[in-house]
Amino acid sequence: MKIIGIGIDIVEMNRIKKTFIRFGERFAYKILTKYELSIYKKNNNKVKTLAKYFSVKEAAVKALSSGFTNGIFFNQIELSYYMTGKPKLKFNNKALKFLKKIVYKYNIHISFSDEKKYVCAIVIIEKK
Repeated sequence: MKIIGIGIDIVEMNRIKKTFIRFGERFAYKILTKYELSIYKKNNNKVKTLAKYFSVKEAAVKALSSGFTNGIFFNQIELSYYMTGKPKLKFNNKALKFLKKIVYKYNIHISFSDEKKYVCAIVIIEKK
């Protein structure tokens, strides 16, 4: 297996809280997919949930080496979980096209860490 890209991101919860206070639900609708919104709406800790989604998506575009350019937006990357609780990412639209230009068959590895003030995510994309 060959590593295609590694991305890491750390987010200060207070930064997300300030953004959420300023923009409210519009912030969630901008960065989340429909599926993620359904999870977010059920969650009591909105700021922590948004920080987690934000961090993993930032790490994902870093692993792609694209950033949020070339028509790639937050809501084109979706975080969900396997039945075992292991996180997984799904790329859609231009994010998926960008990934497929780099590698057709791939594995994505994700890890999170969160504390009272911070959320951190790492994403590794490897060729199958």
